[in-house]
Amino acid sequence: MKSTIRIIAFTLAIFTAKAFAQTPLTPKDTPASQVLAQLVKDHNADQKAFDVKRQQAMSTLDQSNKTLSDQVAAMQKALMDDLNKDKKYKPRIDQINGMQQKLQTNGANANQAFQRDVGPLQQRVLTEQSQIDGLLPVIRKENGFADNAVFDPATGKWSEPKK
Repeated sequence: MKSTIRIIAFTLAIFTAKAFAQTPLTPKDTPASQVLAQLVKDHNADQKAFDVKRQQAMSTLDQSNKTLSDQVAAMQKALMDDLNKDKKYKPRIDQINGMQQKLQTNGANANQAFQRDVGPLQQRVLTEQSQIDGLLPVIRKENGFADNAVFDPATGKWSEPKK
């Protein structure tokens, strides 16, 4: 999942970087350019929805783990204090291990819930990106744009390097 997000972010960064020092182009109103415009809208909306759901999932996980994390820290401090006093630490180590296992389980459950929730959305984002990539050469050719003409998916606009 992280690599998919990195690929999408990298692609957007390349398009954005190329958009600087560019001359705007206006494509003809063709079926391909109409589909591209709609795909860009859908892709951007789905990407935003994906980002929101990801942030919500991370926030929920952080909230659910805060109490356990605080308890583990308190127990570890108490254990260290006891270790320094009388070495009777087995029950507390067992408690800490149990809480750490709960933290791991919470993380795994949150990840599974997130994947269930965003799986279809992530698939749509990837499909839309693939379709956008496939339409770019078609629209370049239909409009007689130079091979170095660049499409910015964030704005839905074409441009080419200034001469």
